[in-house]
Amino acid sequence: MISGITAPPAWFSARIERKNGRRTRGEILKSSFSLRQGPFRENGVFGRVKAALEKSGIEVFEMSDIDSNPRISSVEEGAALCKKKRVQVIIALGGGSTMDCCKVMAGAALTDIDPRRFLWGEKVAMKKSLDTVMVPTFAATGTELNNTAVILDDKALSKSWCESECMFPKITRRDFRRH
Repeated sequence: MISGITAPPAWFSARIERKNGRRTRGEILKSSFSLRQGPFRENGVFGRVKAALEKSGIEVFEMSDIDSNPRISSVEEGAALCKKKRVQVIIALGGGSTMDCCKVMAGAALTDIDPRRFLWGEKVAMKKSLDTVMVPTFAATGTELNNTAVILDDKALSKSWCESECMFPKITRRDFRRH
């Protein structure tokens, strides 16, 4: 614990993407699986993680192609998917943009508050969120272990950030072979 804040559990091992299903299962039956634009389909990482989740009996709803500089429209789309499908956990595969988007999406999925209000104007405090599992594909911002997110309003072309205790990832899983 650092300064009264408890960091999420983090697992570091080879072939972690194959272990995600077993470690995530618990009481989880439905997950949203979000990933960044990039090579994750071509290099097989996406398929391995998805297969491990499904093999463990977790129903997977995919939201793909989160842009770098994640957009509020992606947050809204993902939150709507989570509400419609009654998702219980959001799994972020990628870098900081995917993870930031998923953190805000997780808060927006449990409320009727416009997610813009977490980021712009009076900055409504996020009180609760779905659990998030971070599967970083490279080290950069450290967002896989913190409680903040930066999002772009794609209409106004402005960025803002938010933070909340409930935005800490539930679990971070890191495959050391990726570096």
